[in-house]
Amino acid sequence: MKWTIGIGIKPGHQGPLGFMAWLCKASLQPAGESVVACHVTPPESWLARVFHGPDGERQIVAAQRRARELCDEVFDRAGVATMLHRIEICAHDTIYDGLASVSKTYDSEALVIGRHARSDENDLVRLGPIARKCLARCPGPLVVVPPEYRAPRGETPAVVLLTDLEPHSEAAADMAQHIARQFGLELHLVHVTKPVSWSVPYIPESALSKASLAAVEAATLRVRAWLDARRLAVAKAHVLSGDPTRTAAALLATGEVALAVTGW
Repeated sequence: MKWTIGIGIKPGHQGPLGFMAWLCKASLQPAGESVVACHVTPPESWLARVFHGPDGERQIVAAQRRARELCDEVFDRAGVATMLHRIEICAHDTIYDGLASVSKTYDSEALVIGRHARSDENDLVRLGPIARKCLARCPGPLVVVPPEYRAPRGETPAVVLLTDLEPHSEAAADMAQHIARQFGLELHLVHVTKPVSWSVPYIPESALSKASLAAVEAATLRVRAWLDARRLAVAKAHVLSGDPTRTAAALLATGEVALAVTGW
């Protein structure tokens, strides 16, 4: 596959590098993995507002040179320098515009970025402005890597497809299946249905629990039909009841997961 990876040079922003290092090592066809690293700097018009005066031009050149040096240092520390096919240091008005431009130039099939917030800071991590803009505007698959990312240590980490069975999940299913095959990994599916609940004292909990169990059984049948209609084979299918985001996140935390894939 062809990947573009967005690089930040501040401490704690190297999650994507760890992910790409694992990806290149785990691929069944490492020669087929094309990885272009991209760091976006402010445009010269912006730098000119910071470095002005008779020495401004020299300071701008020095800042741009230092950006490349810092990127090289980050790549060396992460041990990924030899895995990269190309390093692009580009100037754009916004980080997304720079990443999108490089992705288009190299015909990338997926964009990999990091995020600032750690997974343990909030049970529902909010994406930052750059990640949100990429999610809203990126025309292809987007991989968001947490700063505390650690490569899977198990022998058989799984690719997990999170789906609500709606049409927007179909492209995600294709991507999940493609990656699972590319890396020789199991493909798992997670579908979460909301529990039957009603906060009134005259409906016993036992009745609500029975109704929720019936909802899970019905959802299981829908999942099987959805998989059959798409001829999609999965090693495991988890059909659960609860809050979709929190329930899926809790399940993912219990096992070795290479990548969680979902549509939007």
